[in-house]
Amino acid sequence: MNIDLLLREVAKKTTVYLDENLPKINNDWWNICVLRKLSFSQQDQVKKRRISELSGFDLAALMKIFTSNWRELSNGSNFSIEVLNYA
Repeated sequence: MNIDLLLREVAKKTTVYLDENLPKINNDWWNICVLRKLSFSQQDQVKKRRISELSGFDLAALMKIFTSNWRELSNGSNFSIEVLNYA
């Protein structure tokens, strides 16, 4: 399998997971769990590209969002620490 295809598939699956689970963390999840967790350059890209949903992010930003919300996302899940290490 082509690595580009594999990485795109990981991004899609990560987007689906975050779309389903970040709203469970906080009603203002977009601001609290997404925008505040991004680097300044990623936040700048959100403004420039007018990103308003998770599918607009690249894999690097999705992984940043995932790992920054790790504690909340892992509560009540079967995640092993290896999942965080992979991310």
